[in-house]
Amino acid sequence: MLSSQETNAAESLLARAWGPGVTVAAAEKIWGRRHILRLSLSDGRSVVLKRGRSADSAHHALSFAAEVTALSFLNGMSTPVAPRLVGADYSLLIMEDLGPASSLAHSLLACDSARARTDLVAYARALGTMHAWSAGRSAEFASLAPPATDGVPEPHWMAASTRGKEPFLGVAAQLGLPAGGIESEIDSLPSLMCGPGDAHTGFVHSDACPDNTHIPPGGGECRIFDFETSGWGPSRSTSSTCSHLSPAAGASLRCPPRWPIRLLRRTRRS
Repeated sequence: MLSSQETNAAESLLARAWGPGVTVAAAEKIWGRRHILRLSLSDGRSVVLKRGRSADSAHHALSFAAEVTALSFLNGMSTPVAPRLVGADYSLLIMEDLGPASSLAHSLLACDSARARTDLVAYARALGTMHAWSAGRSAEFASLAPPATDGVPEPHWMAASTRGKEPFLGVAAQLGLPAGGIESEIDSLPSLMCGPGDAHTGFVHSDACPDNTHIPPGGGECRIFDFETSGWGPSRSTSSTCSHLSPAAGASLRCPPRWPIRLLRRTRRS
C-alpha cells in the first residue's frame, strides 16, 4: 500500500516538520481512494498522506501543485478552515488528520432539518472566513506557487471557460444558430467575474461540494478539503459544484452529483 520509497519520503517530511525519530508504523486507505492514506505513526499520532496522481499527466501535476499551494497558504490562518499542511514534496503531501467525522452531504441527507441548518451555517462560515482572510493577500499566495506559474495561479475553471469556446461555437455553427458577439463575451468572462483590480478577488476553492467537508460529531465547525482546482479568482465563484440533482439543474459535468445519487438510492429502497 505504501512503497519503501514513499515511506522514506513521508518520514523525511515528518522529520523536517517535527524532528527526527517519527516513523510510519502502518498505513490504511481512507475515503475509498488508493491515493489517500491514513498513516499511523510511531509516537501515537496519525496524519493523512495524499499521493500525486499520474505524475506524467500535466493536469494531475497542476492539480497536485494547486493543493500544495492552497494548504501552504491556508496554514497562515490562526483559525483553520482546512487541514494543516505538515509537509510536501513533488509527489506526496502530508496533512493533519482531522479524525472521524461526517460531511455536509450526510447532514443534507439525514432528514434532520436542525442538523442540516447548523451544518450549512458552519459551512458558509468556513467559506466566508476563508474569503475574508485571503482578501489583499494575492502577493503572498503568488509567492507560494510553483516557480513555473506565471503570476497568481487561477482556479482551473478560469482557463476552461475560454478553452471550451471553440467547441461551443462549432456546435452552434453545425446547428445553424446565430453566434454573433458570443466569442467576445466568452473572452470577457474572467475580467467580468473578477471586477476592477484586486477588490473582488481572493482565494477560492472552486469545488466546495458537500462531500469535500469535514464536520465532527456534534457539529459546530466545518473544515474544507480537496483543493485540487483552487486558485486566485473572483470570490463569488466558489459554489457547491455537486449540489444539484441533475446536470440539467446546473451540476458540473466534470464533477458528477455524488451525494444526491445516494438520496435517490435511499428513496428507491424505501
